[in-house]
Amino acid sequence: MEVISPELNFSQKSESHSTQVVRDIAAQNSSSRALSTVSTVGATEFVISPQVFNLAKSKICFRLNVPEVDTKYVHLVDHGLAKIARVTLFDNATNAVWADLNNCPQYASQMRAATKLEDLHSSKPTYAGAVKATVATADTVALEDVRPAKSTSAVDMSNDDIGAENPYQSVRYTVSGAVGDGAGAGDVHIRYEIPLSAFKMTALDTNKMIYNPSNLTLQIFWAPTNDYACTSDSTNPADTPVSLVEGADLKIDDISLRLYGESNIAISSQIMERVMGSGLELVVPYITTVKQSLSSSTKHAFQQQLSSGMGSRVIAILTTPFSNTNFQSSIGKLGNITRYDSKIDNISVKYPKGFNCLKNEHWSLNKEYFKGSIIQSPVQHNKDIVFLDSFFGEKSLADLDPTTISGFSLQDRMATYQLEFDLSSATALTYLTTIVAQKTLKLSAGGSMVM
Repeated sequence: MEVISPELNFSQKSESHSTQVVRDIAAQNSSSRALSTVSTVGATEFVISPQVFNLAKSKICFRLNVPEVDTKYVHLVDHGLAKIARVTLFDNATNAVWADLNNCPQYASQMRAATKLEDLHSSKPTYAGAVKATVATADTVALEDVRPAKSTSAVDMSNDDIGAENPYQSVRYTVSGAVGDGAGAGDVHIRYEIPLSAFKMTALDTNKMIYNPSNLTLQIFWAPTNDYACTSDSTNPADTPVSLVEGADLKIDDISLRLYGESNIAISSQIMERVMGSGLELVVPYITTVKQSLSSSTKHAFQQQLSSGMGSRVIAILTTPFSNTNFQSSIGKLGNITRYDSKIDNISVKYPKGFNCLKNEHWSLNKEYFKGSIIQSPVQHNKDIVFLDSFFGEKSLADLDPTTISGFSLQDRMATYQLEFDLSSATALTYLTTIVAQKTLKLSAGGSMVM
């Protein structure tokens, strides 16, 4: 192959690209939902009519409204996805399920491992002091899924030392309102515009212009506020935390879907003609989440059957421990886990001795999976703990293209995935295991199929 240096290369280049147009789609049932402290609320539904569109670029928009409690402070887990319990996308005509993601508050904590550091840097930073309290201000400072802290405040860092270690590269975990005065000073209003690409390793993160000849329905179920919010006696959320007070003013409102479509008629026509003619096939990631709540013990162990119903290939399995305490139940943390091992059919996936967490082996032997992500150090990894088994090679999860065929095949077989944990003292924990697999999305004149 001949290599020509740039100053001697006079060949012409051409580029094909989409030209995107943005359309706001209103919710079918209501653009406002009263929230519950203990129960999932929903679903809010959006119908996507037949058109050429890009899922990954599209956004879910909403405003969270939390009324003050007199003399108390309102605290929130800052991650936008923590406000969502479940999201589904399915074809109305064929009932094909493109995505069905549960346990979003805990999944959001795991996906920091798949979030690129450059995406964190391009997000809106935190504000000095309390969050803005007025509805008008909330509308002008819409936030996305994850934000940088850029602060050494103990409250910003959820009383951890990550901010002090690297204040300009760290994630903001919590956000606090002003003290309630009985006149609305402690009200919290935050507007979110969450890109569907934040639902990483799902079909919603498909950065392709696609066309489906029948209606699609996107459903959003809203998480109980105990998963991400509390009030306390001070600016420290751990200072006598109490659940929010339910009522008409505790709500999500101004809900819409901002759909990114294709305005170039020539490109739209080409995509539509292909789907309606020979058809179009895409490899898409598909996630299954499994939550295990284990009683107080110094040893935890559980297993999960892997089958082709989850997908034809498994490309990664992520597991994170969570506290059973309200508000902290969506922030993963290593805590007092001293050792772990993962196996498939009783054979260790990577390290037969098991990872000694006291020696940081869970980081040193796996850190290549986190390169380029917002998890940059052993300290931050212990805060954003993810026990990750890779079947996509020894490379970064943040750089992984989940549409590239790869992974551990489940075709014509089943397997048993096993996890074992040692703890320094008896503790009750809830574990979320996220199985990232691959399916095939087939688009044709008859609608879509997911196989």
